[in-house]
Amino acid sequence: EVFKALRPLRIGGRFRKMKQPPLPQLQTADGEMAEDPGTADSIWLRHCANLEAGVQTTTNRLLQRIRKGSFGRAARFQQRELVQAPTLLELERSFRRIKRAKAPGHDGLKSDLCNLAPVQMSQLFFPILAKMVFQMEEPLQSKGGVMIAAFKGGRHDHIDNFRGLLLSSHAGKAVRRTIRQQLQAHYSRTAPQLHISIRAGGSVSQASHALRAYQSIAKQRCWSAGTLFLDVKSAYYRVVRQLAATLSNSDEDICRLLQYFELSPDHLDALLEELRQQSECSASDVPPHLECLLAEMLSGTWFMTETKQHICESLAGSRPGDGLADIVFG
Repeated sequence: EVFKALRPLRIGGRFRKMKQPPLPQLQTADGEMAEDPGTADSIWLRHCANLEAGVQTTTNRLLQRIRKGSFGRAARFQQRELVQAPTLLELERSFRRIKRAKAPGHDGLKSDLCNLAPVQMSQLFFPILAKMVFQMEEPLQSKGGVMIAAFKGGRHDHIDNFRGLLLSSHAGKAVRRTIRQQLQAHYSRTAPQLHISIRAGGSVSQASHALRAYQSIAKQRCWSAGTLFLDVKSAYYRVVRQLAATLSNSDEDICRLLQYFELSPDHLDALLEELRQQSECSASDVPPHLECLLAEMLSGTWFMTETKQHICESLAGSRPGDGLADIVFG
């Protein structure tokens, strides 16, 4: 870590040609530069809140909303079986998959520790996983993290040229990844054949090879064929979570969804009709207890900025960087 911090200060011809990164600066909505770190932090907080349909809240208020949803889901499933819970070995595999030298979450737990001591870490966190499965209650600390800004390119003072990276707990990721493995088995049976990257051992390069093979066949047989590439802006942030799993469809949540997706009140009936249909989990024959677990992990999600002065609850999106993001989006 010391050498990594000193690397930009090295001398030599190649390093002299490299430009020094500019000082952090952001423009306000009026086009003025943020005068202090607090103003810049507020700009970044509002930007992330707009992406995830976030609203500022307090820890106590967030805990009340989470407990209300957890109690309701637990009340619907009074009888549970031990076979529904992941095993200690599955949790250990999730800890082994955590790579070293990754930025820690808000709890400060290093990824190196998870990778070097997966047996001990799985034994420590298995009671939390068991409680989560049988009580339908995920720890609040696993539902969010610190949202940092990552520069994409362009002008450094435009907030749209930054994307958010959520630094969450590595232990929470391991627990979620264990649940993901159970969901993935059902997803693979019902997902389209070319949804490759989410499948075990899949890669986006396989989809590229399939596209090239189709184009080659079309050329050999003199077919008229074309390829249309679509890049949906902020695609992961545009996911309606209620369509993936059965969540609370309160009037407050629906109003926030309409405001976030910029839908007019005329579209309320169409959205409510979609929400009345069975969720994608039900359509994929996901067991009810797994759908409830997914609903629990999608509810009450939150984020903070690096100053950790304010907390925002997010309602929409599949949390880019989270272990469940690709399955929920798919």
